[in-house]
Amino acid sequence: ALLVAVTLSFVPNDLGDGVRWDIRLNWDTNDLPGTIDGDSVDLGGNWVMYGGTTTLDDFTFGDGGTLNVNHGALTVEDELEADARGGTFNIAESGQVIINGYNDSETIDLNIDGGRFVNTGDIQGNVDTHITDGQAILATADANFDVAGAGRLEISGSDAKVGFDGDTAGPAVLRFETGADLSFTADEDGFSTIEEFRSGRYGDESQVESGVNLNDLALTLDVGMLKADSGSFTLMDVDEMIGEFGSVDIQGLGANQSAEVLIDYATDEV
Repeated sequence: ALLVAVTLSFVPNDLGDGVRWDIRLNWDTNDLPGTIDGDSVDLGGNWVMYGGTTTLDDFTFGDGGTLNVNHGALTVEDELEADARGGTFNIAESGQVIINGYNDSETIDLNIDGGRFVNTGDIQGNVDTHITDGQAILATADANFDVAGAGRLEISGSDAKVGFDGDTAGPAVLRFETGADLSFTADEDGFSTIEEFRSGRYGDESQVESGVNLNDLALTLDVGMLKADSGSFTLMDVDEMIGEFGSVDIQGLGANQSAEVLIDYATDEV
């Protein structure tokens, strides 16, 4: 018999813990996704603990599905989808998720607290992103990450690597729609910077042409954890920057403190 790629549906089985990706009993085919080249997955709205190394064509959360990726690597080469209640990726520890864009109107929550996230395509759908640690490659070469007008990008602390990497030349762009929210929350050491960085996945040095379009976004800075008289910090450092901030809200200043945000179009830094 010929083995044919299928869409595997997650169906919790109490004999298989009911939450684990890497147990065959939890799949309607009694096989693991990715066993056949071209397999796809439907989480069916379930909360699932990922394990393994898997390459899929399509992936859908179903209605409110959550995938916790603390180890292993999941690659989605084609469509990423969700139903009315959206879906959630929780990436931490040594987990990796590589997607090829997202274009649906349903909201995906992307929480990166370790591990690595990579977008190799066009993210134009509704994505709410919160980054606290690990690596967040928002765009590789010829990819872009759009933050929708109702969406937000939140970066907390100074431990995360956020921005762009790739081993080929090509534009890697972060674009904000008018009214989108961007927030940075400092820890005692400062802020994480949106910039090109060496992730280890794409060689010794990033080759992409990084860009940011601010496009009247709403910027919020929380400086409450910073030490007094902290000096200056770089929030963004790219090859090309256009646009401006529609609003700036600086929170956590002491009574005798002040702060200002400067966009340097000559050096393409904030």
